[in-house]
Amino acid sequence: MKILFDTNFIVAYILISDESHQRAILLEDDKNIFDNERFITNHIVDEVVTIIGQKSNPEVALKTYRFLKDNFTIINEYDCFDFNDRVMARYNKMNNSNNQKIGFTDSSIIETAKLFELDGIVTFDKEFQRNDEVDIIS
Repeated sequence: MKILFDTNFIVAYILISDESHQRAILLEDDKNIFDNERFITNHIVDEVVTIIGQKSNPEVALKTYRFLKDNFTIINEYDCFDFNDRVMARYNKMNNSNNQKIGFTDSSIIETAKLFELDGIVTFDKEFQRNDEVDIIS
């Protein structure tokens, strides 16, 4: 399986102090998600390194960056023609139906999973449950 990992899972997995750390460890143990092809996007790298640096320190942020580079395929979402236009269309579609809200970055993650034909997204973000196109692993 080809799986896209969301920021909140990665941060929870790395930071012992994160409130979802134990949940991330259990999810990895139960589903062996690291045994699959692992993907992240440039947006996710940016978010993860920023959050880890803010919640910890620059040294841990650097180690995290190296972990991401060594263990995930990093998708350059901007290799896709009109990527932001596609994400904006998805964002508008998802936010106009049933008054439910999802952010632009989360919309980009769903769009990336669709464009690159990935099998699912590992996330703890409940907003992803509103999509009916990509499987959510949580």
